[in-house]
Amino acid sequence: VSAQSVQYPSFHFGIRGGLTVNSASFSGTNLSGDSKAFPYGGLAADFKIAPIPLYLETGVYYMKKGYTIEENGHELKVDDHYIHMPLLVSYHIYINDNMAIQPFAGFAGGYVTKSSGFEGAVRLGCGINFGRLYANLGYDIGVTKNTAKGIKYSNNTFFATIGFNFLGSR
Repeated sequence: VSAQSVQYPSFHFGIRGGLTVNSASFSGTNLSGDSKAFPYGGLAADFKIAPIPLYLETGVYYMKKGYTIEENGHELKVDDHYIHMPLLVSYHIYINDNMAIQPFAGFAGGYVTKSSGFEGAVRLGCGINFGRLYANLGYDIGVTKNTAKGIKYSNNTFFATIGFNFLGSR
């Protein structure tokens, strides 16, 4: 009797592009802002960190977030650009040699170019890998409080991406 050893890829590297839909949570007020959709894209990599298919995932992305908020006849526009870097743990559930479902969770932080500040979020989601093709859906729950014209808010973001892995896929 011979045992068969499964060989999982030790890393993946690829490009991702997609869409974000942003919303804001406002502190101490009943304000609401309209959600807006923006393009989202960048480079992604993950590295196997255990004998099981457990991976540490990161990347560098461009992201834009924005809102239009109305209060007492005044309009407040928030238009921020981000250099975004997630740090996630993902578990790859291999359906077969060329397909894996990849739930992930972790932290996503970004440098806000307009205000020269930092913003952070808890990120949850799931990806799927078909050979070299990749797609995911997820949600960022904002944990950093931002301020615009005296109004405190945190960003929440739904995202969907598709991509291609240049390295590491079977």
